[in-house]
Amino acid sequence: MSEYLEISIEEKKQIIKSQLKNIQLNRYGLELNILQENSLTEPSEGLLESFANEMLQYSIKEQVLQNKLNELNIQHPESEEEI
Repeated sequence: MSEYLEISIEEKKQIIKSQLKNIQLNRYGLELNILQENSLTEPSEGLLESFANEMLQYSIKEQVLQNKLNELNIQHPESEEEI
């Protein structure tokens, strides 16, 4: 990493929040895919299983990012914003 490039705590928090938002948007899209697949007369069990696995992966990623955000808020409470 270059010496002149320093990411502030607030910038780090914003990046994490942005990634959390993307996960939430992707999860919602996945929920819609599940609804659509379940609306079919013969929904694909394989596809539904794949969607369930994706949902689990999103949950894991979201938890990791939330933990990192909490860590930043604990280490730098003076810069904490409303989440």
